[in-house]
Amino acid sequence: MKKNKPNPMNFKDIGSKNANYTGRSNSETDEEETTSKTKGRTDLEAAYDNVALEDTDIATDILTSQKGLCKMYGTAITEVSCPNLRNLLHNQFSECADDQFHTFQYMNENGMYPTEDATTEKMNEAKQTFAEKEQETFSK
Repeated sequence: MKKNKPNPMNFKDIGSKNANYTGRSNSETDEEETTSKTKGRTDLEAAYDNVALEDTDIATDILTSQKGLCKMYGTAITEVSCPNLRNLLHNQFSECADDQFHTFQYMNENGMYPTEDATTEKMNEAKQTFAEKEQETFSK
């Protein structure tokens, strides 16, 4: 069973010069600062080690953001009545979708987003499912 981590921030101390945002006592913090400095590293360097992001984290964040942008552009295109603005949004949507696909390809090629090839059977099942959903949606 996963234990809940205590909230390390004490909100009542925000803005106070005695605020301890790590959830540890001052003596523990002082000891840790001394230890990290004696190893020839500053606290800032130690902090960077604690928040380092892996390539997978960064690429996943980019991919998720691009997917969100594509959804927003798609919605905007369907809501705009001005032809010039609609064309601009459509171009932006296409560029964003291309960027998203390139990010996906990078992740897939580097083992960050594994996929399997669709068999003819799976493609036919998907077509059937979408045809049924379309029929349900538009027959009402």
